[in-house]
Amino acid sequence: MSSWILLGYLAVSFPLLLGIGLGQWSLIELTRHSKALVQDGSQVTQLGNRLRDDVTNLERTARQYVALGDNELLVLFYQRIARLDETLSLMRDHGLDRDFGFSLVTMRGQLAELVRQWNKGLQSGNELSQAIQGVRQLGEQAEKLVKAGHASIKRETGNLQRAAATARQRMLICALGLVPVALLAIWLLMRRLRRALASLRQAISVIGHGHQDRPIRVEGPRELVEVGERLDWLRRRLAELEGEKDRFLRHVSHELKTPLASLREAADLMGHDSVGILNPQQVELRSILLESADELHEQIAHLLAYAAWRREQKRQRATDLTAAEFADDLHGRFELQMQRHGLQWQPDIRCELIHGQPARLQEAAENLISNAIKHAPRDSAIEFGLCCVDGHFELSVRDHGAGVPDNEKDIIFEPFQRGHQTHEQGIPGTGVGLSIVSECALAHSGEVFVEDAQPGSRFVFRWPDQS
Repeated sequence: MSSWILLGYLAVSFPLLLGIGLGQWSLIELTRHSKALVQDGSQVTQLGNRLRDDVTNLERTARQYVALGDNELLVLFYQRIARLDETLSLMRDHGLDRDFGFSLVTMRGQLAELVRQWNKGLQSGNELSQAIQGVRQLGEQAEKLVKAGHASIKRETGNLQRAAATARQRMLICALGLVPVALLAIWLLMRRLRRALASLRQAISVIGHGHQDRPIRVEGPRELVEVGERLDWLRRRLAELEGEKDRFLRHVSHELKTPLASLREAADLMGHDSVGILNPQQVELRSILLESADELHEQIAHLLAYAAWRREQKRQRATDLTAAEFADDLHGRFELQMQRHGLQWQPDIRCELIHGQPARLQEAAENLISNAIKHAPRDSAIEFGLCCVDGHFELSVRDHGAGVPDNEKDIIFEPFQRGHQTHEQGIPGTGVGLSIVSECALAHSGEVFVEDAQPGSRFVFRWPDQS
């Protein structure tokens, strides 16, 4: 009888032990995949930024050598080729899937072809314009490679989610054969697993949205707790780097003022005949120096203002705002400016309230409207919209100008980046406004993007309703 009782206990315990063992195995696999995904994502992002810098430096050195013919620049060119090849080798070590590997092989082939064209041009004494074109194509392939890396990370994230779903299905099948105690044990295990994965996903979301002021705590098994501790270390490190960036902006801006003042003073002394009477060429050179000094002074002022704005905006709190009043206030601020440009204000308000940080929302809207006014043709309209769709608020500004090329729709939201058409048309600006809009979107866990309006562009600032 005792043997039958033992067999009965074993029969009842086996599904429970099987379910627990399967759950633990799934948890370990998910943890391993999560760690690998976090590490690969961080490495691919860092190497992608390094790759962009390497290609930019390579093109700059190549153009400098073509212009100056300095042998030291030629040596530097080959050094940059070696560094770029090293970066590609490091990215190969973190290869994610076939598409990423194909883009990597393509770029390495282009790099080898570039070196061949360059060496051929040097040996034959011909122009190196074809090699310069190859460097530019290398930059385009670098962007494709970075995008392929991001897409691969996204696919790996989807695989991780599907693996979690598969783990839940397996555990459910085992649960069907358990006694009530076993069902309760598996339910507790599933709850623990879901809570751990949810806290891990929330922790990654906190870092992704730039909320470095929120501590990260992951509850669950020791492995996930360790991942949470590493994520919290990463959060603190990002916060330190963010502070260092702000301090760097302030420090560099202040340090540039002294030599700039000396340059300005020297140019002024030249105008007072302190070094003799200037000939026409020297007068023109002095005028260029003064104009450049004034432009540099303006850029430094914008740098300081941008750093001060970042410090101030970190202390904002969200509240409800009346959408119509918000739009009317913006119209009042830009009414005279729009009249001077012959522009009409066309509001489209489809919600009563919006929820967010007032100063940041106003700053974002003002920068979008100011940008639209700069690019809108005379006697056209500025279309301003506010609405709430699927639990998200949307603020949109449209102009009827020339639009934004596809290859510039991302970079224009980076600090101090301006579109090619903006430079060609001589439109004033520093490239800070749209980056401020991007910062505002990040602070609201939202996004900002530009889409073709045919004619013109529509800038959309979308953020979730967290009221």
